[in-house]
Amino acid sequence: MLSSLHLQRINTAIKIAIALVCFWFLYYEFFVKEKYSRQSGFPLLWDQLLQIELTPSKYLWLCTACILVFLNWGLETMKWKLLINRIEEVRWLKAFKAVISGVTISIFTPNRVGEFAARILYLQSNHRIKGILVSVIGSISQLCVTLVVGSFCFIYFILTHQQFNAIERGLIVVIPFILSTFIILIYYNMDIIRSLLLKINRGRKTRLYLNVFTFYNSRLLTRILLLSIVRFLVFSIQYYLLFLFFDIKVSIMESFMISSGIFFVLAIIPTIAFAELGIRGATAVYFLSSYTSNELSILASSYALWCINLALPALVGLFFIPQLNFFKK
Repeated sequence: MLSSLHLQRINTAIKIAIALVCFWFLYYEFFVKEKYSRQSGFPLLWDQLLQIELTPSKYLWLCTACILVFLNWGLETMKWKLLINRIEEVRWLKAFKAVISGVTISIFTPNRVGEFAARILYLQSNHRIKGILVSVIGSISQLCVTLVVGSFCFIYFILTHQQFNAIERGLIVVIPFILSTFIILIYYNMDIIRSLLLKINRGRKTRLYLNVFTFYNSRLLTRILLLSIVRFLVFSIQYYLLFLFFDIKVSIMESFMISSGIFFVLAIIPTIAFAELGIRGATAVYFLSSYTSNELSILASSYALWCINLALPALVGLFFIPQLNFFKK
């Protein structure tokens, strides 16, 4: 068995490794890609910013989009605190540190799975497995909103911009209703997930951990869902403000439909960290190409949202990484 000194050294080494990988990933996205293409990532965003004629209204739009990042992650903190308090009492500041630390680790992990790992490190060791399951509930609530709203907006966009016969249109319209019913049914009946997992492993410890899914009644789940809806609206408003900033002429309703469709596609496509920006950009171009021919502005708005909502919080989270403890007793 490793001594406390060895565990402390390993703990320190892991934290240093996380910080270095995060720095390297952001450095690669912002600067290294410039050597390969001026049409992607930070170089493109910087070029577009230099070409924009900054007016007081554009300063206001950009500053508001940046300020909303605090509301974005503040809402996520509230969600996680409400959920985790059924397992372990956590103060708001501690919950906020856990959430932002999760952004730091998740930014370079596939489908941002590192977000769960960071959050549970702020919990007592005997609550960490339960903490993962609690985080899954929070993720399902956000996924509910994204899939339900996004699927309807995506289908509307498809029907508006492409031709289908009556039977095809009927089938396409049914899809969001089926998807919405299924995801909401799962969300409000977590026992379904619990029963499926228990069929895989009926052990006593497994049953003990999976009992977490019984801790949340419909009232609390609805509160979490409402917070997820508000957070989704924050994303959409940020996107609209960036559209205005980069001179993409769409109405606020068109912007909501487009951004919802983009979030829907990003939610259903598995991504690795290095491909995420490219997929974001390609998806944005697909939805916005009908409204503007300025592809560079489309890509820049997508990259700007990524920088505001993920890159900047990831850098802030680096200050909290030293507080992580991977080997709590």
